[in-house]
Formats: sequence, C-alpha cells, structure tokens
Amino acid sequence: MCFYGMDIDHFAYPRHCCPGVFILFDEDHFGFIWLEEKYFFWYGRVQDTFQNVEAPSPQAFLEMLKDIQSSFIF
Repeated sequence: MCFYGMDIDHFAYPRHCCPGVFILFDEDHFGFIWLEEKYFFWYGRVQDTFQNVEAPSPQAFLEMLKDIQSSFIF
C-alpha cells in the first residue's frame, strides 16, 4: 500500500512540511520517501519487551498528541 503525504520536519525552524510517499510494507514495516531530498526512511516495529517500562494511558497519550499538534508552526 502506498500513498502521498506530508511529514513535519521537527528539526527545522520554522517547521515546514516535507512532501513524500508513505509505503506500508506489512504490519511491522513502513517507509517514507522524502521527495525534495531524495531520502528513504525505513521504520520497523520494536518487537522486544522492556523491563520496568509502562505505556501511558490512552488518555495521557491523546493529551500528548494534542500538545504536539498545538506546537506546530505553519
């Protein structure tokens, strides 16, 4: 599965969008082709279990996402 999308460059100031193509290889792997820079990024799901680590509650996770989204400068 493949679709066009925008990535947010969180290292740049001011932040800007990076047009590219997301590619879903399977349920554990996806890639992003950054068209402007001709880069390919490969991501994989972490399969290891970690000791002494707890996932945030769904509510805390949604609040974190809202905080991240509100910090975007367009």
